[in-house]
Amino acid sequence: LGTAQAAWDLLEKRSEFYSSRPRAIVAGELLSAGNRDFLRPNDEKWRRWRNMLHSGFNHRISQTYQETQSLESKILLGELLEEPQNYVRHIQRYNASIITSVTYGLRVDSVDEWIVQENLAAVTFFIKANTPG
Repeated sequence: LGTAQAAWDLLEKRSEFYSSRPRAIVAGELLSAGNRDFLRPNDEKWRRWRNMLHSGFNHRISQTYQETQSLESKILLGELLEEPQNYVRHIQRYNASIITSVTYGLRVDSVDEWIVQENLAAVTFFIKANTPG
């Protein structure tokens, strides 16, 4: 792999061998019984999950989310002007609100809401479980 072209050729022509992720024994297998698609190896089930995600987040569909993104951006800017010292919480709220709006049709007004706290706890848990050592 002495050149970028050689690496590109390998990744393009043999991506099924080189595009997978490392095995996540604790988080991916023991704690979630292989049901966390973002931790799956590049197999048929993962490819079906990836195609499903692409169908909901392709360029054409993502255009329908612009109104939500615009609203949340305006709210974020107002929050940052009012309380700049809490910028991390404001950005977390912004991200959570866009995700829950697109996924469930629900806005988030605060990072203290249960749906945000449950997701942050789950992400923190999975990061710890998936960290070697």
